[in-house]
Order: sequence, then structure tokens, then C-alpha cells
Amino acid sequence: MAQDLEQSSWASRFLPPPAPAAEEADVREFDVIVGEKEFLPGVQDSSAALAAELRIPEPAPARAAARISQRTLWLVPACGGAGVSTLAELLGEHVLDATEQAPIWSGRALVVAPTHPAGLAGAERLALAKARGELTYDVVGLVWVHDRPNLSDATGRECRRIGAMFPRFWSMPYEAAWREPGAEPVPHRHNTKTLIRSLAKLTHTKEDKS
Repeated sequence: MAQDLEQSSWASRFLPPPAPAAEEADVREFDVIVGEKEFLPGVQDSSAALAAELRIPEPAPARAAARISQRTLWLVPACGGAGVSTLAELLGEHVLDATEQAPIWSGRALVVAPTHPAGLAGAERLALAKARGELTYDVVGLVWVHDRPNLSDATGRECRRIGAMFPRFWSMPYEAAWREPGAEPVPHRHNTKTLIRSLAKLTHTKEDKS
């Protein structure tokens, strides 16, 4: 028995080493923008002549300050990319984007927050600042803007928890058509249309209702 083992050990010295275990192939997923590449080359010359050739539009002139009245309602973003400009456009002339024109002292304002983590955190920070009396404007509510077609139950619970810290809160569904290039922000979904009508009522005065 010992002799057999000794012979086997001696013979193994002349055998090739075992092949390494095959690793699972790491296949790159197809990307709708860059395809199967890691990146694609773009413009290599940023000269003014090239900019003119590409017909890059001039920056839009700054808009004049809007007239403030009792009907004015400001939209305050809880974080970047909250959708404030789109919502302001849908609601009309009496609704202002707070990033373009800051709310006046005690002016009425709605916080607008997307439903991703940065939006949740930003909305909660503003709610706590309101509770501590740190805001110079009057927050009358919160609008949640869905950042994806289907929110998880956990996200829904967190939105309700934070929303309860405001006088009232609304929910604006995901509008897939608005994400397409050149799309006009026209409400397509029933809940979006209902939301716009509900928020528009906040710009009405007692004289309008009488």
C-alpha cells in the first residue's frame, strides 16, 4: 500500500498541472446609448466655429421678475431635478419656480420632491426646518413626484411618513411621455390631471370663489 502511494506521488511529478477552474463569463450588457462599447467618441474640438456649425442655441434670456399677488404660489424643490419647472409650467402664471424667484416673506409655497432617496431626505429636512420655524415662507403642502413607474411598498410608506409632517401632501404619477426628447408637458394620466386641478385651486383668492 505504501509502495503504491510512493509510486503515485513520484509519477505525479511528471503530470501537467490541473487546469484552472473556468470562471463565469462576464458579458457586457447592451446599452441603448453606447451599445456594446464602454464609451463613444464625441466632439474633439470645442471651438466657436464648430459650435456655430452644430447650431448650438444661445442661452435663453433671463425672465423678468413676475408680479407678486395674493394668488402667487411658489414651488420649492426638495433637491435638484425635482420637476419644479415642469409643474410650474402646467399650473400657470400665478405659480413660480423658487429657484428662479425666491419666495417673499410669508409667501405661500409647496415643496416638490421626487420619490428617490435624495428627494425623501430633502423633503424631511424642509419639514423639520418648517417645524423649527427656520423657513421665511409659509409651506402649505408637499407634492411627491414619482421618479419611476412603480414605487415599492417601502417607498410608499416612507412618502406617507414624511408627507404627514406637512399640512397636506399630493402624489404625481410617473409620466413616461415627458421623458422623451422634445416632449411637451401635457398631462396624460387621470391622476396627473386631477392633481393639476387640485393645485390650481391654491392660487384662487376668496374673491375668485365668491
